[in-house]
Amino acid sequence: MTSLPPEIERVKDPLIRAGVTNAIERNLLPAAQEKAYPGHFCIVANCTHYGGDSTWPGLDSWEMAGAYLMLGRQRMIRDYFAFVRASQRPDGNVPIAISPADTPPPGLDDYGRGVRYPQDVYEYAPFGQKPRKWIGLFHHWQMEVNPLSVLGSISYILTAAEIWRDGKSAQWLKEY
Repeated sequence: MTSLPPEIERVKDPLIRAGVTNAIERNLLPAAQEKAYPGHFCIVANCTHYGGDSTWPGLDSWEMAGAYLMLGRQRMIRDYFAFVRASQRPDGNVPIAISPADTPPPGLDDYGRGVRYPQDVYEYAPFGQKPRKWIGLFHHWQMEVNPLSVLGSISYILTAAEIWRDGKSAQWLKEY
């Protein structure tokens, strides 16, 4: 098991320290299964809700990436970042959500109506693995206001900043 970061010991309030410890041990660590691709983590501990193989670059995953870096999971977060980078459209947009697309995703007439299937389907094959089809959700299903449309791109930049701050690798930065 990953040891807890030393910053937790500096939290003076025992209830807050216990809450942070439980969040790490009961959610972050169990969610880091890397089953869908190298670097994959779920946004819930048991990976059964919100699409077990899905990724949420628009906010949820960025928020968790910084915590994983503090837990020493640098390789996992760099692999996660590479996966999200592969989803980026030629126009620079990054999706708010990424789901498997071996078949048309469910909800295309409902909560998934912002998905452009098959236009936004892409393949990802890290480290020579068998390619798998994925699709990004770039537009919120509430199409009139589209409240989350920029979160993928913003969170992508924020995740890159977290990775940079953690390792300060000029080589990594040049690659991205």
